[in-house]
Amino acid sequence: MKYNNIYNKVIGVALAALSLTACTDTWNDHYDAASGMENGVDATLWETISTQDNLSNFAKVVKACGYDKALNSSQMFTAFVPTNDSFSEAQADSVIAIYQAEKAIGKIERDNAAIKEFIHNHITLYNYSVSGSSNDSIVMMNGKYSVLTSNTFGGQKILKANVLHNNGVLFTLNDKVKYFPNVFEYLRTDPDLDSVASFLHGYSIYEFDAEQSVPGGIVNGQTVYLDSVFVLQNDLFRQIGRINSEDSTYWMVAPTNEVWKTLVEEYSN
Repeated sequence: MKYNNIYNKVIGVALAALSLTACTDTWNDHYDAASGMENGVDATLWETISTQDNLSNFAKVVKACGYDKALNSSQMFTAFVPTNDSFSEAQADSVIAIYQAEKAIGKIERDNAAIKEFIHNHITLYNYSVSGSSNDSIVMMNGKYSVLTSNTFGGQKILKANVLHNNGVLFTLNDKVKYFPNVFEYLRTDPDLDSVASFLHGYSIYEFDAEQSVPGGIVNGQTVYLDSVFVLQNDLFRQIGRINSEDSTYWMVAPTNEVWKTLVEEYSN
């Protein structure tokens, strides 16, 4: 048994090393491909987004939500930006109003709907590019999966692709990407499900994830983050299923407030 354990550990380390090497090679190839993209721009993503007239409405939201600092940093992003033709100034003002309202009640930045459902729904970490055969599912900053093909992203038409910048790649779209809530998120959008939503959210804890966060420098010996990522943890999910998971499919039969009250009174003892 002892020798079997040692053998298993050695094999595990070897496989991990091979996996790491393969991943490194893949990423090297990915970045080499990105560095050879056409239409390279000697500027950050924010410098371009904030100066292009047809992207001014998206830029207005980014600036108002304080996300311009992240897009102007050395962190690598790929941004999929809807043009003014489909994302109007009135729509931009509406998103900003949501941001300000939720910030006023103390909602954390990561959960603020303007950031989570709009900004992070159009931005992902690392460089991505497309070719004639592209068909990839990529993870956005909000954890959602969006499909990137040679001419579409998240179901929207790509107007301009593969514009390489100093800190990432810029795509422009013909429309904004729709945000799809998971089961857990949806519960809070339906007023008839307030009770079960409050119960489940009462067990939620958000833990800081340094690996996914965007560092902004060192201040007094401590790393300051331009975008702090907090990962949701909920002990109840271990029993009922991870209904906040983006890579799984769940069905949930949820009791309305009236039914919830009746059942709680029946089973609370």
